[in-house]
Amino acid sequence: MLIRLSILVAILLLISCGTGYYFSDVILLENNAKNYGKNPEKQKAIEAFSSLRKEIKNERIQIKSPLGYDLVGYYLPAEKPTNKTIITLHGYMGSKDDQAKYAKMFHSIGYNVIAYDQRNHGESSGTYTTYGILESKDLQAVVQYAKKRSHNGQIGIHGVSMGAATTLIYAGNVKNGADFYIADCPYSNFLEESKFRLKNDYTYIPSILQGPIVFLGDTFLKLRKDYSIKDASPIDSVQHIKAPVLFINTKTDDYIPPQMTQELYDKKKDPKSIYWTNTGKHGAAFDEDSSSYKEQVIKFLEQNKLLQ
Repeated sequence: MLIRLSILVAILLLISCGTGYYFSDVILLENNAKNYGKNPEKQKAIEAFSSLRKEIKNERIQIKSPLGYDLVGYYLPAEKPTNKTIITLHGYMGSKDDQAKYAKMFHSIGYNVIAYDQRNHGESSGTYTTYGILESKDLQAVVQYAKKRSHNGQIGIHGVSMGAATTLIYAGNVKNGADFYIADCPYSNFLEESKFRLKNDYTYIPSILQGPIVFLGDTFLKLRKDYSIKDASPIDSVQHIKAPVLFINTKTDDYIPPQMTQELYDKKKDPKSIYWTNTGKHGAAFDEDSSSYKEQVIKFLEQNKLLQ
């Protein structure tokens, strides 16, 4: 009986370790940047950004992260000289190429634009992803670079999905170093988002096991890389942001629950604004109505006396 019990315990331990390691692997997305340009589904975005660079004067840049690696991006100066610069950040498994439409919009408003690859994405270095924790420290270096180029002029940050989370964590936890922020479809807490994704992506896993699996994955993250997804928590940062924030999302986002955007908006102290589209998938508010998106951004900037 004791032998059978020991075998059972050993089997359960192996299953738990295997499950924890597997899900920590999914979260870490290790060496994702090595796949840049190899995914056929990403070619359209790469071509769009390449086309934009043919239309607009640009400069390839490399910024040294305080964590010791290079962040690669492009600087697109405004048509008319200005000291106003916007930094735009892509989401999970994306790249600077995804930001072509936003870069074009901000450029048309009169901003210099910096679009760069977050760590472990695109052409940037860094071997794993932390959902805004280390990415926010990288962002600090990019803000410093932007301020130097604009002679301490106006700086804005626009982020989509994970890029929005990076933006909010930076603004409320690292340094409130920009004059305004735009957070498009952010998660409020990556722990809760992980549970949501597990429920929707692994529908064959019984709901009673979903919580323990996320716990195991997070435990292995701590063992392997010494961080916890609990720390990727914009909801704990947003109340400390003093600069104005524009929150954006679609009411039908099925990848990150739209109520997370509302929770962040509610937690943020004034000045703040929020813009919803009635339809559209995750990160598709711009695609649903690009004219209204631009109008809302301009309105937000004007209300906060940022377009003088």
